[in-house]
Amino acid sequence: MTEEFDSEPQIIVRTLLPAAPRDGGLLHVLIQLEAPPRPEHLVSAHITHRPPLRLALVLDCSANMAGQALNDAIECIEHIVRGMEPTDQVALVLCRGEVEVPVPLQDTKKTVYDDFDAATWRLQGVGEASVIDGWLEGARQLAQGDSATISRIVIFSDGRALAGQAVSAGIEEWCAKALAKGISTSTVGFADSGSHELMRRMARSGAGQHYSGYGVGDLCKGFDQEFGLFNLLCWDSIEVRITLLEDLLSVAPAPVHARGHSLLYHLPYLYFGFTSSLLLELQVKPSDKELRSLFTLRVRGTCERHNCMHVTGGFVPELENVDAATWATLPQDGVVAQMLLEGSGQ
Repeated sequence: MTEEFDSEPQIIVRTLLPAAPRDGGLLHVLIQLEAPPRPEHLVSAHITHRPPLRLALVLDCSANMAGQALNDAIECIEHIVRGMEPTDQVALVLCRGEVEVPVPLQDTKKTVYDDFDAATWRLQGVGEASVIDGWLEGARQLAQGDSATISRIVIFSDGRALAGQAVSAGIEEWCAKALAKGISTSTVGFADSGSHELMRRMARSGAGQHYSGYGVGDLCKGFDQEFGLFNLLCWDSIEVRITLLEDLLSVAPAPVHARGHSLLYHLPYLYFGFTSSLLLELQVKPSDKELRSLFTLRVRGTCERHNCMHVTGGFVPELENVDAATWATLPQDGVVAQMLLEGSGQ
């Protein structure tokens, strides 16, 4: 293993309750990969000569973007924010009928990640987006910037909401006028809607880039190149393989692949200093065992840049099997409880 990756993510297994139900029932298990902090020698190797960034990220949340397109756009936005430095600034503008600014322009301190997570959690496409109004709000957020910075509006849309607005004819001129004030425009097109032409012209008038027809991985690499982002990626292509040690009534979510007692799940990118999680709901059968070990765990991830692969894992800690009266009195794990609450949308 190379020096740059001399420490692997820690695997943490949590259960909502610190036991298993003897009479059977629902067991919530949270599997977390906790990446180590960014190695200092990688920080010192980062090319820091680029000007500070000032980005206004404008997200089309219209009904046309609902589903995979919106999820991909959110993943791209999270990648950009995670790759920014403390000297950079970022704003998030949401376009879903009315323009919302849940994250006004601010320094990319640690708290900004929480702000972005809160703004995009369970975000659904609704109504008709005012994407051009979103662009105007992005320009307002970036106004009066320092000439020594890179100020750019980045629009994430499928293009249909833009093309359908009556004022879209003048947007190219607005992009050019903003460029004269030091604010450029890039556009990112999702879905094969055939409505990306206006987005291409906006990027051309605004001296930015237009991306369309790419997967999330390629888009993220494009952003790294365009904005000079530091690659925080620790693991890629993460697979979690679970081997069941006893028959279960059900498992949720459904695995990507299942063969016998072997279940395969995929996790998103894992960045230095962050955590990637998989929350399972296991419907267990009644059992008279004193202790239960429900499954074994193996995790595999790759570091594409260095063409390396990591495999790690081990047994899940055994759980005491308790009766219904004891089960009802057990304290909940706060981390698991919070994830369940967020997943329910409450």
